[in-house]
Amino acid sequence: MITNKLIVNVIPSRLLGMITLMGTLLVLGGCTHIYNLTGSAIVKYGKDQMIPYFLSTEDPYVACAMGESLSPVLLSFGEVTDQMTTVIALASGMCADLQSRESELRYLRALRKNDPIEAEDARIQQKRYTALAAKRMVEGYNALVRVYGEPGGKCPKLKGFDNQLFWMIGLMDGMQAVLADVSSDSKSNIPMGIIPKVLEGVKCLDSEEWWGLPEGISSLVLILLPTELPPGVTDPYKDLAHSIQVGKNKGVRIGQMLEAALYENQGKTEELKAVIRDHVQTKEKVPGDPALRFLDEMATMQIRLISDRLWTEATGKRTPYGKLGTFWDDPKTSSALDIDDLI
Repeated sequence: MITNKLIVNVIPSRLLGMITLMGTLLVLGGCTHIYNLTGSAIVKYGKDQMIPYFLSTEDPYVACAMGESLSPVLLSFGEVTDQMTTVIALASGMCADLQSRESELRYLRALRKNDPIEAEDARIQQKRYTALAAKRMVEGYNALVRVYGEPGGKCPKLKGFDNQLFWMIGLMDGMQAVLADVSSDSKSNIPMGIIPKVLEGVKCLDSEEWWGLPEGISSLVLILLPTELPPGVTDPYKDLAHSIQVGKNKGVRIGQMLEAALYENQGKTEELKAVIRDHVQTKEKVPGDPALRFLDEMATMQIRLISDRLWTEATGKRTPYGKLGTFWDDPKTSSALDIDDLI
């Protein structure tokens, strides 16, 4: 028989357990709420302060480092910070791509020295970094899908500059992820079906307003991938040239970066040299848009990396300092020794 004293001792212990459990649940729920608020505050800060600074910086390498350092923090908030993830994924993916390019230069130098072991090791490292770039950038595309829905259907409501920017960059993430995955032997299993969705997604933006980039992306994909031309498109090369001119006029020359990547992919060295020369000349004539300087400098950085590959393949060394737009086989204008070449 249970005594009154035992009942008195048992009931409080059970109440204490229930109170503890309820308190734990409340605390956990409260923390989740606090984290969501914090994540939302980060997004607001990002839109108001970080993105404008990010876009105006002249140093793409700093933006790259920012992407790598902030990725763990932003991704830990989950879907709350998805809009910012599109931008961070582009920057962190760019870091991996830079490493991949450096490995490619090491590979080319090893070939010139007839060192097969070094060449094979460099090629392995190059594919590892390319696969990493693909994985990082597809995170940006997936974040885009979670925020705005899958591209390819009805255009989402893209109110204001920020939403259009996140949409544009998220689409770039998707396209770059697929191309990087193909370059790394498709080890990341990123679906090729992203490409037609990107093609449809860029139609939701005004190409003239967005530096000709939507038209440039569409033209590049139509040239690279064997597919029937959509209605209204007769010459994607002509459309690409138009998009590039729009970008040059606005001081945001990402279109030239796409053009250089196209000719590099096709192995058209002379056309590629012409693009690089034109990029340097147009930067001297039309300064980059101060508010979007990062995008213009990112284009220059990628074009310089392509120039480095050409120079290394031909001479064993990268583009000489301050000589972007010149090439090893250019006519010599002076027989005097250039001391800069020895530094």
